[in-house]
Amino acid sequence: MLIHFGIVRPNEQAIVRMCDPEQRITALAGSNLTNRMVTDEEGILISRSKNGDWDAFAALIQLHQRMIYSLTYRMSGSASDAEDLAQETFIRAYRSLDSYRGTAKFSSWLYRIALNLSLRWKKREHRRGTADIEWVEADVKDRAADSRSERVQEALVLL
Repeated sequence: MLIHFGIVRPNEQAIVRMCDPEQRITALAGSNLTNRMVTDEEGILISRSKNGDWDAFAALIQLHQRMIYSLTYRMSGSASDAEDLAQETFIRAYRSLDSYRGTAKFSSWLYRIALNLSLRWKKREHRRGTADIEWVEADVKDRAADSRSERVQEALVLL
């Protein structure tokens, strides 16, 4: 399942439909809901998500997507790479929900997943960049050798 990330503006309210159509959770996007580890609403969403409720997990995404996207954008410097990293973060989080123990904030757990993915991405990009430089240098050397070979060939033809 692909997850679309639409960034919610700071003053907009994100209304998320739960499985039960009568029940709605309203959260101010980007606001600090409370100082407790996990809010009651967030705890319910996490519990429902662990039980396979996609709508509940979509609500968790809505609550945390701005923070995760901001981190991945700072780490990658690219909007498209940041979206890919944010999406991968939420996919990994969903697959690893059973490992979330609740001893830390859910946002901290998500942040760590995003940070680890971003660091691995940076390392992979650095290696890719190093390989590209090596290939370019090898290509320049090959072209110089080809140029010398062509000049020798032309000189032999003239003889």
